[in-house]
Amino acid sequence: MDFYSLFIVLLVFSLSDFIVMKTKGKFSSVFMILFLFLILFLTKSIPVDIIAKAGLTQLGTIALGFLIFNMGTMMKWDDIKQEWRTAVICCLSVATTVICILALIPFIGKDTAFVSIPAVMGAVATATIITQAALQAGLTKLAALALVLFAAHKFVGIPLASIYGRREAITLIEKYRLAEGNVIPESEIAATKDTKKETIYEKYHLDKYYTTYICLGVTGFFVWIATFIGNITHVNYTIWVLILGIIVHHFGLVPTGILDKAKASGFLTFGMFTALIPALASTKVTDIFELGIQAVMIMAVVVAGQFIVFYLLPTWKIIKSKNLCFGIAMCQMLGYPSTFLVSHEIANIVGTTEAEKEYILKAILPKYLIAGFVSVTFLSVFLAGIFGSML
Repeated sequence: MDFYSLFIVLLVFSLSDFIVMKTKGKFSSVFMILFLFLILFLTKSIPVDIIAKAGLTQLGTIALGFLIFNMGTMMKWDDIKQEWRTAVICCLSVATTVICILALIPFIGKDTAFVSIPAVMGAVATATIITQAALQAGLTKLAALALVLFAAHKFVGIPLASIYGRREAITLIEKYRLAEGNVIPESEIAATKDTKKETIYEKYHLDKYYTTYICLGVTGFFVWIATFIGNITHVNYTIWVLILGIIVHHFGLVPTGILDKAKASGFLTFGMFTALIPALASTKVTDIFELGIQAVMIMAVVVAGQFIVFYLLPTWKIIKSKNLCFGIAMCQMLGYPSTFLVSHEIANIVGTTEAEKEYILKAILPKYLIAGFVSVTFLSVFLAGIFGSML
């Protein structure tokens, strides 16, 4: 292990955060991390095996399973049931993305399509799964394409989710003002009908038992169980990790966000990011143009397909709003916390009083959050495991 290499890796991560703060979030930290490493590799300023020299190779593998289990413990089925219309739109939007990219196979090839599908909609865990699968298959250029799509999709999804969310908010606030503030959002009405059941975790006061090491130990146990099931079923273990996380959290056996409870999610997220970096090491200057063209083509087809299905066709009637329907579909490119931030941005731009802002948030925030969790946290991991095994 070379501590100088470790310092350089950490320095790049730190510099990316600094740039994000100085630009007031105009660039995502994900984009900046990958962009800085790409520049350093292209200019041969750092060795291609810097992650290995820094002793971080195994950390990425360990972090992946742990963080996917953590994602599962953040899923709340009660929220999804309450926003079932949103969940239906999410499933249809993911299916639309899959169909759109598969339709490009005659132009981009089967492997490129398989790598692109989860990369377009997934979070860092999904990108890690499909990138590692591409590298293991010897498809280094496609691994780089996955990272390009992963880094760029927020630049497409965030503006569109924001624009169409604002259009919906303007319509809502006009009705609100006409009714002199007496209109109640559907999401708030649905929430009043639900009675929250006490979970096992709450009933038996398990909170005090979930120390840092117990949280890590429980997570490690279920990751091991998932790998065991994966070996038997020949289904990628990450899918089973997610399922197990959702199940044990649903029955109240573990806290929400178990790695946040352990105060370990930040370090493990860093570890998972390091698993992405080697995919950039073999990228050449001549590859950049080709990767850029492919990424633009794929994103353009996906967005066009989503717009046709969820804005022009009557699919929007599921959610009863064209603007909101398309905004929800675009949340597959956001995920948390972007869905949270965009919803607040919409409320602050359209609302003129605190009451109006609160009204907009209650109408849009639950739908955007659920859309991000269902598509990015849940479905994208499944797709990454499926298409990664097909490379």
